[in-house]
Amino acid sequence: MNILYRSLALVVLFVCSVSYAQDETYGHTYGTSAAMLDEVFPKFNLAMDSITSQLFTASREISSNVQNLMIYKLKVKWLLRSELKANELQFLTSYFENRLRIALAKDRRFVVYSGHDLRTLYVKATDSTLQVKNTYSEEQLRSYAKEHNIHAIVSPEFLVTEDEIYCYMNVNDLNSINIWNREFRGKLYLYAPPSVKDLLRGDHELKKLTGLPQGHMTTSFMSMQAFNGDSASTSTRQAFLLLGYRYNDVATIFDNMSFFIDTKLVYGPNIGGIGWTLTPGFGFELYGDGEIGRKIIMLNLSGGYYMESGIFTSALTAGISVKLSRILGLGVDYVNFGNPGKLGSVYPAGSGVLGQIYFVL
Repeated sequence: MNILYRSLALVVLFVCSVSYAQDETYGHTYGTSAAMLDEVFPKFNLAMDSITSQLFTASREISSNVQNLMIYKLKVKWLLRSELKANELQFLTSYFENRLRIALAKDRRFVVYSGHDLRTLYVKATDSTLQVKNTYSEEQLRSYAKEHNIHAIVSPEFLVTEDEIYCYMNVNDLNSINIWNREFRGKLYLYAPPSVKDLLRGDHELKKLTGLPQGHMTTSFMSMQAFNGDSASTSTRQAFLLLGYRYNDVATIFDNMSFFIDTKLVYGPNIGGIGWTLTPGFGFELYGDGEIGRKIIMLNLSGGYYMESGIFTSALTAGISVKLSRILGLGVDYVNFGNPGKLGSVYPAGSGVLGQIYFVL
């Protein structure tokens, strides 16, 4: 009677420990293991297609005397960032086992058994001893195989890495002698349909490249006539340096259009010639690509004011800008500054050409 109580107590403790373990992960997670499995698993099928096609060809090397096979103790090793829970590991084990059974059964000389009726918990009690096992001994496994007319036992092992799935296959006869073994591998991510996370990540990278709302630090060089009042200060054009910040790509209701506010400091041909411009405007997409990104080439139209020494004058700009990368772009603008008509200071005025380099922040 004491032995019976001890047996029942051990069984209860074992069942409780299993149910608790199913709620715990086997290690630290990266987010959640379910999310990781959802992200990677859609890419398994093509990798497993490669493995099973290799297996179908190589399995013909197995002796013709071996016809009835049994898959026993399939193991899965997961080497990605997140450890799997018990139910997720069980799901992968069933998936791999089913794929192997289908691959081996393609060669009609094989009949594949799963051995699902093998008990995972084995309890043996006598008057003096109590044994609890979760695996069969070689003798017990041999007896089971003989009862079911099984000729050999297949022991597969799968290793899942970031790039590949490795499959190690061992086939042993009923005397535990290895009669065949091979290693197969299938590439992950190769022509695999992207997951939802892949699409979102790719979309985010494309927007970072050319389309996120962001500002531009600009460095510009402008060739324009310099006026002192109504008279040109020289018969030739002067070079003006412009440094500015453009509040760019403010959201609008049209995807191919953006609103911006352009501000610039203007350094004149003499040391006192410093002014600034404020020119709001609109950009219109001339070229955008779904793979490279949006708003690669833009037509920019703006109008505002130029101020120097307390005098405001009109400023109009029309030009084309080209994004070369996420952080660099070029532009060429046609500009027109009105003549303030004030003597004593030199102003940029009239029409000119502005070459611009901008840096995306």
